[in-house]
Amino acid sequence: MLGKWLSHKEYQKNVVSEFSDLARLNPHALLEYQNDIPRVFILNLDLLKPIIEPFYSTTGRPSNLQPEIFRSFILMNSLGYTLDKWLVKLKNNYVLRVLIGGVVPSLGSHYDFINRIYTLDEKPLHKPKKRKPLKKIGKNKKLPNRRSGIVGRLVAGILNDYGIENSKARGKKRISFFTTIAGFNVHLDAQLKFLKSKNLFDFNSTFNIQAVA
Repeated sequence: MLGKWLSHKEYQKNVVSEFSDLARLNPHALLEYQNDIPRVFILNLDLLKPIIEPFYSTTGRPSNLQPEIFRSFILMNSLGYTLDKWLVKLKNNYVLRVLIGGVVPSLGSHYDFINRIYTLDEKPLHKPKKRKPLKKIGKNKKLPNRRSGIVGRLVAGILNDYGIENSKARGKKRISFFTTIAGFNVHLDAQLKFLKSKNLFDFNSTFNIQAVA
């Protein structure tokens, strides 16, 4: 079952409080991530809870930190880290830690999240009919691959388009997940651009950052 899930409003309130205090002492620590903080800050995960809840048991020990893990993946992709290096970065960076929710979920918790969301073990209801070869081949010989390397090229193209060629994702499940996360970042960038165009979001005023020389 899902454990404690801090609402989006409460999350934003906590982040604004922590960052406003930091802005008075060290505004440069926030300005270093002024392109990444807004993207995670506007991400409303209240909508995510009912979507992923069916992937968790209704009994047993509750699974905590799911919103924090999702924000962690979003920020990791945005900053271009691999997961192991990202967790080290989180442990040593106050700003990034606050931004995902104030904690550092374990490596195992991150992988468990991927495994729950991307369950690729279902078998198709209908098996596709096998095509007959156009010409006979010798005994114990395989059909020639008419489109050699196409899968590799497609995967490489997707990773390159989304800027996650260095994610070191292995296997269909992980590639699909990180591609989805990259897609979220593209969407958040577009949403943020819209908010700024309507004067609905301003980085400095949101976190009480004064003019810095």
